[in-house]
Amino acid sequence: MDSNKFKMDWWRWGNSNQIFSLKNKPGISLYTKEVLNTEIHDKQFEKKIKDIKLPASTLPETIKNKFILLLGHDKCHFDQHERITHALGKSYYDMLKIRSSTIKYAPDLILYPTTVGQIQEIIQVCNENKIAIIPFGGGSSVVGGIDSRKGNNNYSCCLDLSLMNKVLNIDKESMLAEIEAGIFGPELEEKLNKEGFTLGHFPQSFEFSTLGGWIATRSSGQNSILYGGIEKLVNSMSIVNPRGVLKTFNTPRMAVGPNMNEILLGSEGRFGIISSATMKVKPIPKEKKYILYIFPDFDTARNACRELAQSNLHPAMIRVSDEYETHALLTMSKSKESMIKNIKKVFVKNYLKYKKIGPKKMSALMLGLEGTKKENSKLYSEINKAFKQKGAISTGTSAGNKWLQDRFFLPYIRDILLNNDILLDTLETATSWSNLQNLYDSVQSSLRAYFKENNNNASILTHISHSYSDGASLYFTIIAKQDKIDPIKQWENMKQIANNSIKNAQGAISHHHGVGVDHKNFTPWDKLSSKILHNISDELDSPKIMNPEKLFQ
Repeated sequence: MDSNKFKMDWWRWGNSNQIFSLKNKPGISLYTKEVLNTEIHDKQFEKKIKDIKLPASTLPETIKNKFILLLGHDKCHFDQHERITHALGKSYYDMLKIRSSTIKYAPDLILYPTTVGQIQEIIQVCNENKIAIIPFGGGSSVVGGIDSRKGNNNYSCCLDLSLMNKVLNIDKESMLAEIEAGIFGPELEEKLNKEGFTLGHFPQSFEFSTLGGWIATRSSGQNSILYGGIEKLVNSMSIVNPRGVLKTFNTPRMAVGPNMNEILLGSEGRFGIISSATMKVKPIPKEKKYILYIFPDFDTARNACRELAQSNLHPAMIRVSDEYETHALLTMSKSKESMIKNIKKVFVKNYLKYKKIGPKKMSALMLGLEGTKKENSKLYSEINKAFKQKGAISTGTSAGNKWLQDRFFLPYIRDILLNNDILLDTLETATSWSNLQNLYDSVQSSLRAYFKENNNNASILTHISHSYSDGASLYFTIIAKQDKIDPIKQWENMKQIANNSIKNAQGAISHHHGVGVDHKNFTPWDKLSSKILHNISDELDSPKIMNPEKLFQ
C-alpha cells in the first residue's frame, strides 16, 4: 500500500482522495442558517503555496550534505512544499495560520529514515550541530504537538517516519504484533485483517494518523470500551534518543517496579523517537452492530450510559449526545434521499411525538456491539431492556451503519465552514461521574458567555465520547461566526477561557488529544511531578534536541 495516499494536503484535512461537497449534505447549510443566520457554499481554499511566507532556512550546505550522504537525496527535503506540509498540525488554529499567509515556525529540513540505525545517526548529527528534532507521523495533531519550535537550538529538523510502516511479525498464538511506528491506521488494519486480526483502535484521525503518533499522545479510539485506549494495547516498545535505544520488556505483566511503558506513553517526542511497538491484537469481530437510541433528555441518557459502564456488560462503544448536539446531528444529516427513507423518517418523528419526546429535548445514544452474532444478540437483549426502562426508543441499525460510514467526517466539515468564515473547533476533557455535570456546565456556560459578550450566537455541542466505571470524557464542538478582524485572537481567547473552565472544574485538560503547546500550561502535575519529568527528559535528552517546548517547558 502506498503511504502517500494517507498524506494530507498542506492547507486542509484530507487530500485529493477525499473531496467533500455540500451538495449531498444540505442539512449542514440548514443548520448554519438556523443557528448563525449564515448561508454557506462550496467555497474552495484559494491560496497557492507560493503565497505562504516561511522563515528562511539558514541550514549550511555542509550539514545538508551530511544528511544526504546518510539517507540519499530522495529522503532529504528542503523545498517549500515539504517545509510547509511539515510545519503545522491540522487544528483550526493551524489552519488560521495558513490562511494568514505567514507561518512563524518551519523545519529547516525534512528527513525520511527507514531504519533504527538511520534514526540513531540522524540524532548524532543533530546533537553535534544543535538541531532540534520534531517527530512526524501523519501530522494530525490539534494541540501544536508538531510545531517546528527549536528551543535553544540553531536549526530544526522534522523526522517523518512514514517509510517505517511494516508489520514486522505477528505472533498468532499470543495475539501480538510487532509493528513499525510510521504505519498509518488504514495500512495497519489492512495488514492485520489479512491475518484475521484487528487492533481495534479507531480515533477520529484514523485515516491520517500513525501508530507512533497514537502512542506518543496516549490516543484513545472510538471503541475504547471494548479494546482499550492505546495504553492498554501497547505490550512493549522501542524508542530512540540521544542516549541510545530504549526497549521495554515484552511480557503480559511483571512486578519489577514502575512500568517503563507508562513513562514513555504520551511523552510526545520529548523522551525520544518511537520506532516500533509490540501491540495486543484481537480476532476480527464476526459482526458489528450499531444501534441509535433516542432518550427523552441528556440527563437520562447520561445516567443510562453510566449504569452500563458500571455493569458487567461491555459493548464496543457508547456515545451520548446532549440535546444541542442531537438537534445538530439530526438537522445536518438531512440529505437527498429516496421517498421510502423520507417516509420512515416521518414515521419515526410521529412515534417520538407519540412518546412525548420533544424535537429539541431529545438525546441520542449510539451503542456499538462487536463480537459474534450470539454474543451481540445476548448483549443487545440485556442493554435494550435496560434502555427501554428509561424511556429510550431504538431507531434500529440504519442510523448506526450510516454513523460507521461517516465517523471520520467532522474534520472535513470544519474546513468547508472555515472557507465560509465560520469557526468550528473541538476540545475534550474527562472527569469522574460525580463531577461530570459540573464540568459540563462550567465549559458550556463559560463559552456561551464569551460568545454572547461578542454578539456571536455560537452553538456549543457536547457528547460523552468514552466511558469508564468511574467517569467519562466530554467532547465539545464549537460553531460560531469567525471574527472578521482577528480570527486568531478570537480563537486564542476562546481557548484560554475553555482551558481555564476545565481546570477550575477539575477536569483533565485532555483525555486523548494530548498536550503539545496548547495545553502545557494546564497540566495537573505538581512541582515534584514536574521535576521528575524534567529529570527523565534531562537523562534521555541531555542536549535538549528532542521536540523542544512541547509537553512541558
